[in-house]
Amino acid sequence: MVQSEQVAAPVVPAPPLLSWRWVPVWALAVTGLALLGRLTATEPGAPSLVVPSTGIAVLWLLSRGVSLASLDALVLAAALVAVTVVADVPLAAGAVLVAGSLAQVGLTVALLRRWCGDTWGVARGTAAVLTTGSLARLVGA
Repeated sequence: MVQSEQVAAPVVPAPPLLSWRWVPVWALAVTGLALLGRLTATEPGAPSLVVPSTGIAVLWLLSRGVSLASLDALVLAAALVAVTVVADVPLAAGAVLVAGSLAQVGLTVALLRRWCGDTWGVARGTAAVLTTGSLARLVGA
């Protein structure tokens, strides 16, 4: 009998969204959606009624597998500061808005990774949301 040789599996490159090339795309998406959200502010310096950029920022950090202690977070903060400058938000109010947005994004990412780490799309998980308990954890985060 002849034994067949096992061929080593080829090295699979990282998914394209994980590369540094996508950071400017994420930053532009956050900036565009933050500007869109600023249109709902009742007056300059007031918080926006809708903040779609926060969801994109969460997806950004989850897809790249990074936290707020990364260069991605620095780019995210710069994008948010740029929006507050363009929207003529006063400095103190802008600092509070940026800090609040970063805190919300960081907390959401941390909770999703902790409570739903095995869920598909979160921390490279592969499980689907099949039970009410897993759905409750996902919504709670």
